[in-house]
This record gives sequence, C-alpha cells and structure tokens, in this order.
Amino acid sequence: MTATNHVLTGALIAVTVDRPLLAIVLAFISHYVLDSLPQFGLSDIPEAERDSNQKFVIFVGFDSYITLGLFWLMPFLLQGHANPLTVFACMAAAQVPDAVWFIRHMRANRHGAYHEQHWTTRFHKFIQWCERSWGVYVELIYLTSIIVLLRLTTL
Repeated sequence: MTATNHVLTGALIAVTVDRPLLAIVLAFISHYVLDSLPQFGLSDIPEAERDSNQKFVIFVGFDSYITLGLFWLMPFLLQGHANPLTVFACMAAAQVPDAVWFIRHMRANRHGAYHEQHWTTRFHKFIQWCERSWGVYVELIYLTSIIVLLRLTTL
C-alpha cells in the first residue's frame, strides 16, 4: 500500500480512537492489514531492477512528497478532533514498518547487492502477496474511501 494510504489510515485511527496509546498500536497494526490487500507493484521485475525502474521511481517519489505534506498538514487540520501529537504519532506508526524497505534499499546501494533478508522483510513480503501494476486501482479506491471516512468523522 502507498505511504499516503498508510498515513491517512493512521490519521483516521487517531480521530476515531480516543485512547492515544491504543490508537498508536492500532495504527501500527493497520500497516500490515493494508499490506495484505492487493496493491501497486512491479512484481514481474526483479527487486534490484524494480528499484531503478522509471515508473516505480516516479510513483514512489510522488507518493513520498504527498506523504511528507500530509505529515505536516494533517495534525493541524485535525486538531479540533484529536491531539496533533497523537495524529502525528499514529501517522508515523502506520508508516514505520516500511522503514525496512528503505533500509534494505540503502544497504543494497552501499554494498551493491541485496543481502539475505531479515525476518521482518520476509514477513512483509509474505503478506504483500499481490503487488501488481493493476493494484494502483485498488490503491485509488482505498484512497478515496479513506478521504471520505476522514471527512465524515470530522464533520
């Protein structure tokens, strides 16, 4: 699932769960639930080639810029409905499991190859069973749904 969808889910959890620690834990768990859904990916391309594929790089770059903007914007937009720190923490918790991919990519750049996978990476790959190019449509449907739910919960 895109980082945008993960952080918006974290924001929704922050405004709907009134116990901050529980909200943060649920936001973290939501990451794995979302990653079990069909999502955008180029699974037919080997990992090393995928990470330098122009379509993939543009998609990830665009998603990253939107996500950074949401981290800045959402705590302020939702401050009347949840503590801004709780919103930020839930957004971060919903996205932090993907740090493993960034770390893995940086190590591959440094060492020139992808090394043996840590158990967290193997688990992540296991639950991301359906990464396909058509998954972008699932991502867009989810994005639309989460925006509508956020709007409905903040009326």
